[in-house]
Amino acid sequence: MDIDEQNDKEIPGNPENKDESHDLIQSSPQEPIINEDTTMTDDQHLQDFNGVNSTRSTNTNITQGNNANTKKHHTNIFKETDEQSNNLFIAFFTRDQFERTKNNQEILNDIKNAFLTNSDVIEFKHRRKATLEYFTIIVKNLDSFTRIINEPVPLLNGIKPLTFSVNIIDQLIANKINNISESTIRLVNVPINYDVNLLIKHIANFTGGAITSHKEIKPRPRSNAHNKTKNYSRPLANIYKTVIITFNKKSVADYLLNQNKWGILIETFLIRILPLDEDSVVYKQHTTPIYTVTGIPLNANILDMESLLDHLEGKSMEFLPTKSTALHKIAHIYADKNSTNIQELYEKFDTMFKKFKLFTYPAHNFDYMKTCGFCGDDNHNILDCKETDYKIRPSDQQKIYNKKLIKRNNEYTLSDQNKSSYSKIKQLTNTRDNNKPNKAP
Repeated sequence: MDIDEQNDKEIPGNPENKDESHDLIQSSPQEPIINEDTTMTDDQHLQDFNGVNSTRSTNTNITQGNNANTKKHHTNIFKETDEQSNNLFIAFFTRDQFERTKNNQEILNDIKNAFLTNSDVIEFKHRRKATLEYFTIIVKNLDSFTRIINEPVPLLNGIKPLTFSVNIIDQLIANKINNISESTIRLVNVPINYDVNLLIKHIANFTGGAITSHKEIKPRPRSNAHNKTKNYSRPLANIYKTVIITFNKKSVADYLLNQNKWGILIETFLIRILPLDEDSVVYKQHTTPIYTVTGIPLNANILDMESLLDHLEGKSMEFLPTKSTALHKIAHIYADKNSTNIQELYEKFDTMFKKFKLFTYPAHNFDYMKTCGFCGDDNHNILDCKETDYKIRPSDQQKIYNKKLIKRNNEYTLSDQNKSSYSKIKQLTNTRDNNKPNKAP
């Protein structure tokens, strides 16, 4: 095999250096080899026994110091913000300081506009707690806050806000609740089918005051299961409802409660007036009957009983609900007297009303179950009643008493002839029997 001749330009290799690295930076073969530990490159500050840093410390010492400082720096990021939050000041306006015709958003906009140039006012909110509505503003500067609560706001008709505090809010809510209670009345013995809007108009015309709200309360209908249970107490029919009315001023409610009569006469019925607070002296006085009257005709009204009410110095009267089988009705009379003071009350007496005998008792010891179901006297029961307005039932010869009813001039009763003619024409013109087959002659 031919061996190439050496080129003149080639440099012959040194056999001693043939295993050397071709890197650009090489160590001198005469220098000692030092095996560096990586942990030494990242070494920590070393201290001698005297606490002096050794000369072998490296840049790792600086890096760890920076890390410690960084952690310390992140600890209280929100410290300054929290301090600022604790130094905020809150003022508020109540809803009553503004016109009733404006809604909450309009009022909020008016407040924002009033403080538009004050950069210290930073937040506006509408709030409602119980009966209190108010608008808060947050101020971040004490001097600004002091000026705001002490100076009338020209753009808000000269009103001033209050300093926000729990005690002030609690007191305002308590005052509001008390004011609503004193400005509210109960109307009881309202006929259940009487239109409540018409009643509100009557009250508004009578008082001349503004009504802010009203609520109609009807009794719940009785269930069949309840009616089937044996109950010897007098059952109550749902003939009355209650209407609660709140006025804009306490003086209007006081005007009604201070009337000579404890009720308002509308048409032929008397609506009794009570305060809202059931624990008040006035409420207990207006709901404690002084006299009880029995033997009243079923269709009698308050106008029929006016003379008796005046004789007993009564302030109001209530007809108690009756059953469909009742022969007469009972009434309570309320008066400005002590119900247990026998000396200032009339004892039991009877009086004639038209052709009917009425019995009046002191209410504190009246027992309905001991009275006659027809005449209302308490010295006998219906089986021993001496009244003669009854018919004899052919099947068992038992007395069937007629209901006590007043015959009024404006009432009409079909004559026997018209009644017979109507029965015949009703049978011929009744469309409900069109689909029924005709009977064979």
